[in-house]
Amino acid sequence: MTVSYAAGALLVLGCSLCASLSLVSEKRKRIIHTEAILGLILHVRSNIDHFLTPIDGIFAEYRNETLESCGFSAVLRNSGIDGAVSSHTASLSDETEAVLAYFSRNLGGGYKDDQLNLCDYCCEKLEAELEREREELKRNLSVYRFAPPIFALFIILCFL
Repeated sequence: MTVSYAAGALLVLGCSLCASLSLVSEKRKRIIHTEAILGLILHVRSNIDHFLTPIDGIFAEYRNETLESCGFSAVLRNSGIDGAVSSHTASLSDETEAVLAYFSRNLGGGYKDDQLNLCDYCCEKLEAELEREREELKRNLSVYRFAPPIFALFIILCFL
């Protein structure tokens, strides 16, 4: 085995470990962002139910560390939910984006009870999506951790 082969093998193995960590990190970040979005909708529901706050005012006062750090909140305050979702600053699944699009289309277009029902419906959908994402991570965690390094070892052994 030459030095260049060993260096290449270490590089391939290192890259596979980085890919593995990135996969797990992205899945966890998606769960955290979905939880934060669920908190946003619960905040909207609470403000509509208790104070009848206008939608712009609800978004202007909403603070969440997770959504602030990724930039979602800043876009939300400037462009609304549609703009924040289309900016892709938060890591969200297609299902979560669809729920937010539905929420955005129907928010502010009815009486108080209609808005509360909308919030409840979207919360139920997001909770189901959150549970699905958690189960998927739990079920596939070992695959995300071990498949890239095993594949890298296979490639390294093929070139021996």
